[in-house]
Amino acid sequence: MQTEEFLRNRFGVDRDTISKWRYEFSKYLSPSAIQKDKTRIYTESDIRVFDLIYEYWEDNPDYENIRIMLDSG
Repeated sequence: MQTEEFLRNRFGVDRDTISKWRYEFSKYLSPSAIQKDKTRIYTESDIRVFDLIYEYWEDNPDYENIRIMLDSG
């Protein structure tokens, strides 16, 4: 289990980017990753989701394509 700081360091992105990813792709994340008003904890599965998002993220990301990739496992 990891924290948001771990994700920011791993991907070299800021808090806003992690928040955007968490919001846009919340259906693919664990309850502990999307909980409000508590410290979010990210599972290994969550990290794999973020790995895929990061891999396909660009200046004008194709959200639907990322969702299709996540749906395909």
